[in-house]
Amino acid sequence: AVPRVRSRLVGAALLIVGTVLAMGIVLVPDASTRNAEASTVWRNTGVSMVTVGDAHTCAIQNGVLFCWGAGTQGQLGYTPPPRPPVLPAPADSNTPTRVTPFSGFLNNGNVTTVSAGGATTCAIESGMLFCWGANNAGQMGNGRNTQANYPSKVSSANGFDNNSGLVTHVATGGNVTCAIENGEVFCWGANGLGAVGNGTTTWASGASGTHPNVPQRVVTNGDFANSGVTAVTVGNTACAIEVGELFCWGAGSSGQMGNGTLNQSNTRPVKVGSGSDGFVNNNVTSVSNVGVSMCGVRLGAMYCWGNLGYGNGGFGVQVNEQSSPRKVSVANGMTNASVTSASVGNAACAVDAG
Repeated sequence: AVPRVRSRLVGAALLIVGTVLAMGIVLVPDASTRNAEASTVWRNTGVSMVTVGDAHTCAIQNGVLFCWGAGTQGQLGYTPPPRPPVLPAPADSNTPTRVTPFSGFLNNGNVTTVSAGGATTCAIESGMLFCWGANNAGQMGNGRNTQANYPSKVSSANGFDNNSGLVTHVATGGNVTCAIENGEVFCWGANGLGAVGNGTTTWASGASGTHPNVPQRVVTNGDFANSGVTAVTVGNTACAIEVGELFCWGAGSSGQMGNGTLNQSNTRPVKVGSGSDGFVNNNVTSVSNVGVSMCGVRLGAMYCWGNLGYGNGGFGVQVNEQSSPRKVSVANGMTNASVTSASVGNAACAVDAG
């Protein structure tokens, strides 16, 4: 017999708790049913997002967050059961493990976004932001600088309201974290080269220390109004898309600002320039960076800039200081005309529907 579920009609197959049974109509469990039946077991189905840090991986399965890999800095959000007389301590895991519900983080089917960077993990659940793992530069944003082995709610500060339910994006990397709340971008953590974007290389509030450990609102600058921000990425450099235009700040000595300069430190958002290779700074839909390598997508075409010494710019040559966006080559089936998603680190990858 077919089990009965609370559902709604959305398409043309019979789906019972995420499994296609027969052609016909689609029955998708409503929110209350999904939450009640959210699996605590990794089944590698219904995966909506995956992210990789330096040595750990996290993925969202049906709204439930699992992590695996290196875990001694707490980045998995899980501590194995104690084995007396040994006290529980964070450890590595070579299989996906459900992040432990803790400090208001329920992990019961409402996780929408996750970002792993270095040995820190951050996730959005029901529009609220939680972080855990390494916190040496305050990148968890909870007002402390100590490691956390379980999820900790990011502080509400400087206009960032982590109780609004309106946090939509998070990115963490290079000991810095940035998030978008109600269309505004906030950053915190390592700020020696201005990656927090608060107009200084310290706390804008004048507090002691270099690294803000609570959210700081990124300052306005020129065309950047910090309103209507739809995407953010961060490493030693941060970039955000505002109304289709791309802005960056932080480390720039390898050309990461994309405006033709090689300035080491940039404490305010700088508008990426329109390059000689067909890049015009409008209609930008995605941006990605790790360390000193940057890539973005505009109108289905992928461009890269910064330090691309591993060939990760896809130009056919290695470039150490690319100070303006340069178009990725057409080669080996890559048309670079219908790119829908792109990511860059020491290597770059893209989904090209063409």
